[in-house]
Amino acid sequence: MKINNYNVEVKEELSEEEFVILASNLTTNILHDSMVYSKPVTVIHNEESKKCLVASLERIKSDVPLSNSPSNGNELKVDFAEIWE
Repeated sequence: MKINNYNVEVKEELSEEEFVILASNLTTNILHDSMVYSKPVTVIHNEESKKCLVASLERIKSDVPLSNSPSNGNELKVDFAEIWE
């Protein structure tokens, strides 16, 4: 999966719009900003591109302090809401 051109690993696909992902802090911040400030994100999954907002974001687990930015440090449950154009 890609979110705004950043690769994220999908750990579990809960539905067409709900995923458990492993994300870097940068991607986590992008998702957080989308949810809080209603900033759209581009999600590419299974070769399908969608403009979405984050409906909910839950941090399940973090192996790292927020000051670090590893490639995959945060386990997140994210629910996307597709924007119909």
